[in-house]
Amino acid sequence: MEYDIADTLAELVRKADSNFERELKEQEKTLRCLECTNPYYGEWLDMGVGLLFSIFELEDHDFARQLPELAHLSKLARRQFLKHIEAHLCECEHCALKQQYELTLNERIEEACSDNRQLLIQQLEEELRNSNSHIDEPRESYFCASTAAGETSGARPPRYPYRQDPRRDGH
Repeated sequence: MEYDIADTLAELVRKADSNFERELKEQEKTLRCLECTNPYYGEWLDMGVGLLFSIFELEDHDFARQLPELAHLSKLARRQFLKHIEAHLCECEHCALKQQYELTLNERIEEACSDNRQLLIQQLEEELRNSNSHIDEPRESYFCASTAAGETSGARPPRYPYRQDPRRDGH
């Protein structure tokens, strides 16, 4: 079985707060009671606000690697789209609350990482040693790799392609 750091992080977050699971269920229940005012934008926000914004702000070449089906969009068009997303976050209670939950979870994950830094480094380096995969880059510790900024390789493509005219309400 392959090691997945997400499982370790989830366990560390759960251990840090005994109410975590209950809070997640309450959040899910609250979100189910609220309806997104524009599901088109809501679908985009499913990938996470931070990830979405970081991908759309990439330089053209890097953006095309992350979302090849949208490579035709200029940086200006992507920025305009992000302005629509920002407006949606201000107008849609569902998505605004979902973003707040995302930010809170990110804080919890960062705290768990900080509190368990040595354990995580040790586990990742052990997995690297036990891995059968070949790495094309020079080997560096996970500690060094974890401090690199701008990593977005985990992006999944959006469910719907971006339309050039995403607003229907005349704004």
